[in-house]
Amino acid sequence: AHTKNPQNKVEVIEKLDKELKPLVDQEESLREELLLIITADHSTPSSGTLIHSGEQVPIMFLGKGVRVDDVASFGERSCTKGSIRMYGSDLMPMILNLTDRALLYGLRQGGKRLNHVPGKINKLTP
Repeated sequence: AHTKNPQNKVEVIEKLDKELKPLVDQEESLREELLLIITADHSTPSSGTLIHSGEQVPIMFLGKGVRVDDVASFGERSCTKGSIRMYGSDLMPMILNLTDRALLYGLRQGGKRLNHVPGKINKLTP
């Protein structure tokens, strides 16, 4: 949208949709370790003089243990009806919680400490 070309913005979003579809369509058992998060760093109008605007950005979570709300499509307007309503500073704690890596006051139930960054990170494969 920085180019002020709405058609270009649509084409980029459609390409992202196409590339992410195989991850979303995987069988649930294959997605057991997957947490897919889609958001943006800021809103960008496709017309006018603003490069960045102050509207909230949509955010989507897909993974085990993620609560589903009633939002049926992913977009700047449709996601305003969603249930997350979070600040950017809440994103990392949310990720740690959804991936079962959250610590409560430095402690974690179960007696096993998990690091925020795992020692071994498996590469994503197409």
